[in-house]
Amino acid sequence: MRLKYIPVLISIVLGIIGSAANYSITLNNQQRFIENELIYAAEKRFLMINEIINHSVTVLHSLALHFSVSESVTRKEFEEFTGPLFHHHPYFQAVEWIPKILDKERHVYEQSVRDEGFSGFQITQKERDKLIRRQQQQEYFPVDFIYPFKGNEKAFGFDLASNPIRRAALEKVRDQKIMMLATARIILVQESGTQYGFLLFFPVFKKGKLHKTTEDRQKNLRGFVLGVFRIGDLLCSAHFGDTDIDVFDLLAEEQPQLLFSDGRSNGTEMAYEKELDVGGRKWKIIFRLTSGVMEQNKDYSAEIELIVGLLFTLLLSAVIFILLTKNLAIKKEVIIRTKQSVASELYIKAIFNTTVDGIITINNEGNIQTMNPAAEKMFGFRLEEIVGKNVKILMPEPYKSSHDAYIKAYLTSGAPKIIGIGREVTACRKDGSQFPMRLSVGEMNVENSQMFVGMTIDITELKETEKSLREAKEQAETANRLKSEFLNTISHELRTPLTIILGNIEELTDENELPENDEVADIAQDIENAGLHLLTLINDLLDLSKIEAGKMKLMLKPVVLNEYISDVLDTVKRLAKEKMLRLIFQPEFDAKVNGDPIRLKQVLLNLLNNAIKFTDEGSITIKTEIKAEKAVIRVADTGCGIHREDLQYVFESFRQVDGSDTRAAKGSGLGLAITKKLVELHGGTITVESEVGKGSCFTYSIPIYSKEENHES
Repeated sequence: MRLKYIPVLISIVLGIIGSAANYSITLNNQQRFIENELIYAAEKRFLMINEIINHSVTVLHSLALHFSVSESVTRKEFEEFTGPLFHHHPYFQAVEWIPKILDKERHVYEQSVRDEGFSGFQITQKERDKLIRRQQQQEYFPVDFIYPFKGNEKAFGFDLASNPIRRAALEKVRDQKIMMLATARIILVQESGTQYGFLLFFPVFKKGKLHKTTEDRQKNLRGFVLGVFRIGDLLCSAHFGDTDIDVFDLLAEEQPQLLFSDGRSNGTEMAYEKELDVGGRKWKIIFRLTSGVMEQNKDYSAEIELIVGLLFTLLLSAVIFILLTKNLAIKKEVIIRTKQSVASELYIKAIFNTTVDGIITINNEGNIQTMNPAAEKMFGFRLEEIVGKNVKILMPEPYKSSHDAYIKAYLTSGAPKIIGIGREVTACRKDGSQFPMRLSVGEMNVENSQMFVGMTIDITELKETEKSLREAKEQAETANRLKSEFLNTISHELRTPLTIILGNIEELTDENELPENDEVADIAQDIENAGLHLLTLINDLLDLSKIEAGKMKLMLKPVVLNEYISDVLDTVKRLAKEKMLRLIFQPEFDAKVNGDPIRLKQVLLNLLNNAIKFTDEGSITIKTEIKAEKAVIRVADTGCGIHREDLQYVFESFRQVDGSDTRAAKGSGLGLAITKKLVELHGGTITVESEVGKGSCFTYSIPIYSKEENHES
């Protein structure tokens, strides 16, 4: 390849590198935005699922309390109690009562159920997908009461002890001091589809009987209140349109065991995981954004910017090629510049102590009856401090003043405003501080006494998460705006020297009308200055790209401080003289610093060029001192200064205090960002102090040279 075409090749390579770097940065920003969207959507759906599980526990606990305080419960009472609860919580497949029936009681029990109108009733077991009469056992646990009955007829009379998974769960919750237990995944007796189900057991013991030991619990067990759930139906009732989920049981024998999957894939491995305690079992929920959300968040700006960058690279290369072929003298000069520019109490206490959310019960007068430890911790009250007091003590104004009237209106009209549903409210702690809370209220009737159960969840962390996500989104939008401003600036800075080059080339294209020699020299000087400007701009871009990628290498060696400063001052002396500025060097000592000579000169040269650029009259002063084994260099000017609110941005990449095309001083805005990173690579620091109208002072430090510590970086 002929030597004159090397700059064209270099410009193409550097343009591709720059375009690829910008493409990578944009893709990373898009990825972070999608990750934030996933976390936000997953947390919302997880909260909904957790709330449904907690509501289910509250419903079943209320029913268990009803059985535990009553000597007997009829089928009609069961339906009257369960019906309203089931109406407000439709994610149940069924709610059941499972009595303990001894073998000697079996015949009488089966006949009593038949006498209620269920002819042919018998205790059954499942064998080869068929329900048959249960073989003789010492005791049975048949499904007796069931609501709703329709759709669950197959489960009626089924002995839960005939199935290993169900039997293991009911024996564990019976024999151990736990208030509830969920089974592993099962296929429900009444299941007609393909989804899995699980059962949630609450043991009920004989009223007034002890059940501290295993023997007492086995002897005095009356039966179980049972919640039947289809896992898919339960999870889909908490559907949030932005996410798909996969759910696994972490305590299953085959770990992990799949419980539910949306069965859809959006083609991305991006996922967010959370664990959930369901009746003593650990569920892992894996969230993924739906394909629709992924489609909505598709952003082709990175590809567009890449294409534009490549097209610009081709255009620039074509212009350089044309310049190279026009004139031999100009051709050699352009080649050189181009090469350089590109590259209940026991029951209740047991239940309350295992519930992570707050539970409070009040009577129909609004007075607090019980409060679990989670609620005590949440509100800052001890139980003995608050029992018997009106629940409005936990509310700020104006809710406190209107609460009694609300209860009275509900008891009179029966029209609820919050009972049976959940809502976000503001609560008040003992110390008077307020916090956001999710409140769900249920109603129950114990021995003809009307009571209310409140489930409370402190959502302060969720609110803070939402706030953090909003702030992250705002930061991403700010970064995108700054990038656009930076690209506009770079475009302007590139067009200006190219316009000068192309405009002057036209003067040299006609061999018959060439300008005079002195005018040719001026034109060549203009082209050289424009090429130098392009070289500086591209070098800044390449330096920043290397530093950001961690590929900037320093060749450390001892550098004489005063000689290094004097060399740089000689370089900028002409620029200072043109603006009639005084350059003052006040060395207080001389020493060797440990640094890369080229990069150290680049640091000081950037600072001095900036000082000259923004100083119209006065002086620029350089002072040195030793502090904590480091050389400290201060560069102070008497220029225009920087506003206090803009000081935080002066060292940021892709950030300019004045990013408009009409700003007083031109430039890419990368110089100070590169300067800061080079100082930090040397193990030093850089700071700035400034006052508008009085000037600025940049201070940076470089480690003193030590033979023991010197090495190539």
